[in-house]
Amino acid sequence: MSFDDPLYVTGNLHVRNGFTRQGLTWAVAGNHGGNWQPLTILSHMLDGQLFGTAAWGHHLTNVLLHAANAVLLFGALRTMTGATWPSALAAALFAVHPLHVESVAWVSGRKDLVSTLFGLLAVWAYVAYARRGTTVAYAWCAIFLTVGLLAKPMLVTLPVLFLLLDYWPLRRTVALATRSRAPSGGAGAAHGRTSSGPAGDATLWRLVAEKVPLAALALAAGILTLVLQRLAGTTEHAGAVPLVPRIANAVVSYVRYLGKTFRPTDLAVLYPHPNLPGGTPWRWWEIGGAAAVLFVISVAAIRLRHWPHLVVGWLWFLVSLLPVIGIVQVGRQAMADRYTYLPLIGVYVAIAWSAADLVAARPQAKRLRAAVAATAALALAVCGGLAHEQARHWRDSRALYERAVAVAPGSAVMHNNLGIALAAEGETAAAIAHYRRAVALNPDFPNAHNNLANALQRRGDLDEAVAHYRRALEIEPGYASAHSNIGMALRAQGKLDEAIAHLTRAVELNPRSADAHNNLGLVLLARERIAEAISHFRAAMAAAPDDPLPRQNLAYALRLRDAGGRAAETSSAASRGED
Repeated sequence: MSFDDPLYVTGNLHVRNGFTRQGLTWAVAGNHGGNWQPLTILSHMLDGQLFGTAAWGHHLTNVLLHAANAVLLFGALRTMTGATWPSALAAALFAVHPLHVESVAWVSGRKDLVSTLFGLLAVWAYVAYARRGTTVAYAWCAIFLTVGLLAKPMLVTLPVLFLLLDYWPLRRTVALATRSRAPSGGAGAAHGRTSSGPAGDATLWRLVAEKVPLAALALAAGILTLVLQRLAGTTEHAGAVPLVPRIANAVVSYVRYLGKTFRPTDLAVLYPHPNLPGGTPWRWWEIGGAAAVLFVISVAAIRLRHWPHLVVGWLWFLVSLLPVIGIVQVGRQAMADRYTYLPLIGVYVAIAWSAADLVAARPQAKRLRAAVAATAALALAVCGGLAHEQARHWRDSRALYERAVAVAPGSAVMHNNLGIALAAEGETAAAIAHYRRAVALNPDFPNAHNNLANALQRRGDLDEAVAHYRRALEIEPGYASAHSNIGMALRAQGKLDEAIAHLTRAVELNPRSADAHNNLGLVLLARERIAEAISHFRAAMAAAPDDPLPRQNLAYALRLRDAGGRAAETSSAASRGED
């Protein structure tokens, strides 16, 4: 898969080489694509150690982690509530829902799986602390939270979620428990266990105070993430989208997530932001309608006090989505399926316990029990079928991007990525069509201009290729690959001095680029600067030891030097463009 997998796995030598001293140092101290997620990187390195680049091993790890999360979720809910079948239904929905395909089928989605694994372990430890009040249990809770944050900072809201669990099902405050307790014999009372012991009955302020150390850990992780994302440029679009439209998109996205939960169709790897190029801004009635839906659900959940699982499940969904709802815009997406991995647990809990309470309210109604069971089984079967269908779109890059373009035709990023996939399969004409569409949707998209120019250059349209390279460099003057690629196009046009200037800049911007060193060496050969060319071919070999191209070109340059000859215009040396 070409979507982030080269960054984290297939193109990452630290990961591919498994556990090495240099790799471990990078895992702990490096900037991982704008995030700091050492535990996730270490898990990828373990796969690299065990499986190399064999895709099946990396996917197997994701599947096992997802299965473990489903089991942990069932166990945690069963421990907190004592209710087996609602716990099983919630865990089953978590296991098979199509919205979770992205986190499991995408190797780079590992961060969701690992962070949720330790988040659920932290819940288990917190339940032990709530019931026994021991320092050891609290310490384990803090440890699991910290480790989970080292996988992905999505767990920053976990201390707040613990407060929700205090209300239900742990019922740790007498006042709140009294307000929410169901009538005698009611279904609500059957699905929650009142905590007892040193940490059992507590005031609200004490419950908040005991979360302060955990909140401090979460706050530190959140600040570090924001700093790294700003350094990596992943928050560059925040300035392009004012605060009010970001809030509006957040409101609409909450409702869109709910819609895809109950009707999980038209799923894609990227949903374009409505206020970025290629998107359509939300209309006032869409924003107002979404706000009204959220308000009505919130009021209903609060008023149905005899069903406390509703308000807890609803608030779990709202709160745990906050870090990724888009108030701080990261990337080009309006929303993402992977962001629902933890938040939808709240919705599953609300569904499962509501179904159980419906049955418990009429224990003699066998038909109602059968209808609820049949509905649950049908829902799981439909989700399983849709998840299987969604997983097919993740079989390769081309299928993934074709699906994304079909669902969201206004995504310049997906048209560009589909062009790359088509070009890799030799379908240059089709690739050019998608690159042109990407440029039309977002004229300030430097990657699309560069990739379009590469395809045009391969087709022999040098003049148009150079024009798009120049446009890419106007947008992003520090674009090393575009400097390297325009250098080779200018070489083909006979403009050697200008080519050398661009290639020299490419090497300055990215000294580890084997292609830039190799291409600069070729143009230097054409200028009969053989010694300099040899130096750059050797640098290319050092940067990419397994690439035969620099080695071949070095051999050719050495033969020229030894023969005292001149570099012919049609030499045997070869170049390669960069995406």
